Amino acid sequence: DDTSIPSDVKVPILKSFHSHIYDTSWHFA
Repeated sequence: DDTSIPSDVKVPILKSFHSHIYDTSWHFA
């Protein structure tokens, strides 16, 4: 956990990441 990243920036990124995990149309390159 990088504390240099504000939570209000990091949380939306994490939520977006999790949404991609469950999106079957999105895959790791």
